[in-house]
Amino acid sequence: MTTWRFHSFERFTLPFLEPQKILQQTLTHKRGSYLLLQNDDGQMIKGEVPCLPGFLPLDLDQVENQIQETLSQPFKLNQDWDWKRPFWGHDIQKPSSTQALFAIESALFSLIATDKELSVKRTRLVTNTKALSTISDLSQASFIKLKINRLPIDQEIEQVLTCIRKYPLLKWRLDANLSLTYDQLEKWWEALKSVKKVVQFFEEPNAQFKSFEEIPIARDESLNETNIAEENNYCVIKPTLHFGIVKTHQFLQQFPNRIILSSTYETTVGLSPLFHLAQLSEMAPGFDTISTLPPSQKIILSADKIILKTV
Repeated sequence: MTTWRFHSFERFTLPFLEPQKILQQTLTHKRGSYLLLQNDDGQMIKGEVPCLPGFLPLDLDQVENQIQETLSQPFKLNQDWDWKRPFWGHDIQKPSSTQALFAIESALFSLIATDKELSVKRTRLVTNTKALSTISDLSQASFIKLKINRLPIDQEIEQVLTCIRKYPLLKWRLDANLSLTYDQLEKWWEALKSVKKVVQFFEEPNAQFKSFEEIPIARDESLNETNIAEENNYCVIKPTLHFGIVKTHQFLQQFPNRIILSSTYETTVGLSPLFHLAQLSEMAPGFDTISTLPPSQKIILSADKIILKTV
């Protein structure tokens, strides 16, 4: 048995390369912290405390307070513990928020991570259709996630169709963030029917979520442990928002062809367990938020791939 205890938080601020519009606000910096745990031998491990104002429910102070409450007493881990099993038990309670859970799980994950380098398919994140013309290497890309309903619908549809004709091998994920009416969704689908093979899904098209017959749909913010089993829909899991690392691993074993892993602007510390989880999914993950942060020696970005060096 190894005894672990809370040591400290290490706060950081990173500038976004360009201002990021997160729902109703625009952020110029990512502010976060790392959780440091220490064992009786003095070994230190680090996890990332997820925080994204306006998107994740708790601010940084609230998450850190929950973590300190959870880790108010030292806790023990068996020598054969692995990241596929919960860390909580008789001497520690499960944190009350997914953000606090992810922070502790990501720190403990570093104990058993052995891969020195991991790669995933890159899904290019594009915040509006106007930006499509500014990306020089789309011809080499494989997947694109486009935020829609930012411009008049006819203008957006025409710009997407133009891009599809130019890059016919590109696979599309269209994210409306719950903003489309049913009529707007139907208009999008009617316009894209002739090229539907390249449209993987509409992500969270509207608040009245349901299956739309042949229109492929993905849940994200509305995802829970009940509707994840819906057979006709894809599921976008952000382990910082839903489920944490251990539970996400369990769902990936059940639904590897329907789960898309997604990030919430984590640094390489938080991305490390996500990259490991992504190896279990048949779907390209959505980790392109890392491209909005200053370059890191641990990240290699190409048109269709992201490589993470974990050591």
